[in-house]
Amino acid sequence: MLSEHRAGAAAKVGVCDIVSVEKLNLMAKTNKTQKLPGVAEPIPLGIEEIDSCFSGGGALRGQLMMLAGGSGSGKTMLATQIVASMAAENHSCLFFTLEQYQEVLYDHLEAQTIAREPKNGEAAVKQLYEHVVVFDNVSSKPAKPEKMTPARIESIIQKVNGSQISDSPVEVVVIDCLSLVELEESVSAPRGAMSALASARGQVMEELFRICKQENVLMIVLEGLHKKMSTGAPTLPGSIRQAQLCDFILQIRRPRSPNKLADLGIRGQHEIVLSKNRRGSCTTARRYFNERTLTFQLNEPAITPSLLSNELIADSLSKVTF
Repeated sequence: MLSEHRAGAAAKVGVCDIVSVEKLNLMAKTNKTQKLPGVAEPIPLGIEEIDSCFSGGGALRGQLMMLAGGSGSGKTMLATQIVASMAAENHSCLFFTLEQYQEVLYDHLEAQTIAREPKNGEAAVKQLYEHVVVFDNVSSKPAKPEKMTPARIESIIQKVNGSQISDSPVEVVVIDCLSLVELEESVSAPRGAMSALASARGQVMEELFRICKQENVLMIVLEGLHKKMSTGAPTLPGSIRQAQLCDFILQIRRPRSPNKLADLGIRGQHEIVLSKNRRGSCTTARRYFNERTLTFQLNEPAITPSLLSNELIADSLSKVTF
């Protein structure tokens, strides 16, 4: 849909290869005052319960957020939904996807944008492409993709900001995910030596924290949780340093619904836990995931009546609490 707008968004990434060092240096000098605006405009995440915990109703540029969850919990879907919501409010976003192809992320963003505004879908999608750039690091060619380092992320942010194509400075940067961002010098460790790897992630997070402040962007970093960490009280992977650097932390947890009900499309509610917030209180938002629109929503997706025709299924539903 709207392939010309998608091509325009892709061109913003392509310009990164042709911007000169001299132009970057000039941009850095002329934009110093722009990076520290007098009044910080809150950027809502689009999740009412979470936004209400922030002073002003949203996060701020210059803040670092971690979105953590187990494998398959919906981290990327939630991140794209947050970005789609921000784009609808005219906030410019740069999404680094290090696990999926650019086209897949754009498809998800389109579906979520149309779900938000079904009566104004084409105009909403056009606005999406005016405010969101997706940069993938997944190679479909035999050659391995270039290593993604904090320095490379910083360079891309600066080049997009300095390009003539970008209508406004990047306000939000999403990185999916932390474990695929590497240091300039790779850290090697014996098998099972998790402390060295955790330390490396802590160093990467320190660099991302610096970039977040220096470039004055709201940075959202996705990170996976070990299977044992995906249930119970909110916990964090890696080093304690990662948690210390974050201004706030969201953890997404999958619903604990029986497999038979999951097969019927009845998934239960995900828990989106704000487990750390330097600007206020913490809370938990509960959402159903709609697989058709790829969105987390307040109301349970409609269930086809035929699914409930079996008395045994109806009886099992009556005994389940989500």
